[in-house]
Amino acid sequence: MHQFLSERKPELEKAIDFLEVELAGIQTGRASTGLVEGVSVLTYGASQDLKNLAAISTPDAHTVQIEPWDASIVKDIEKALAEANLGMMPNVSGKIIRMIIQPLTEDRRKELSKMVGKKVEEARIRVRTARDEVKKSIEKAEKEKEIGEDERYRLQEELDAFVKEVNDSLDRLGRLKEEQIMKV
Repeated sequence: MHQFLSERKPELEKAIDFLEVELAGIQTGRASTGLVEGVSVLTYGASQDLKNLAAISTPDAHTVQIEPWDASIVKDIEKALAEANLGMMPNVSGKIIRMIIQPLTEDRRKELSKMVGKKVEEARIRVRTARDEVKKSIEKAEKEKEIGEDERYRLQEELDAFVKEVNDSLDRLGRLKEEQIMKV
């Protein structure tokens, strides 16, 4: 693999990681720590991800349990969860916060399915942006006589094949998440 591709390959693969993280935060009707891990909590004068402030677990299929390491920030976490628009409200009992996941309605499933499509498209945009940068650097190298025309075509074909592979992975992740959402 040529330097143009090997230098940008991690950037293209980051789109897959981005999508996995984004999709983990979309409710499927089953409890998942990914629903709340990325919730931003304003505490100690700064904004931090919930996963850095508490132990998060799923004791059953419909409950996410959050146990802050510092009991003094329970109210901050409760406020952040309430404002996160997750489709569920936090229940506080002592130091433990529970999020009860209600079964999804058909309308909510369709809404979430559309959200998945938007997240997949955001990831595809990241891939296109990275691909365009690589193409520009390949064309620039040809203009500066660092590579020949044949090499440019070969590199662009290699790039297109890799981009297709990444986009196929993005589509597969999106389809899997939509199936999880639509499963009653």
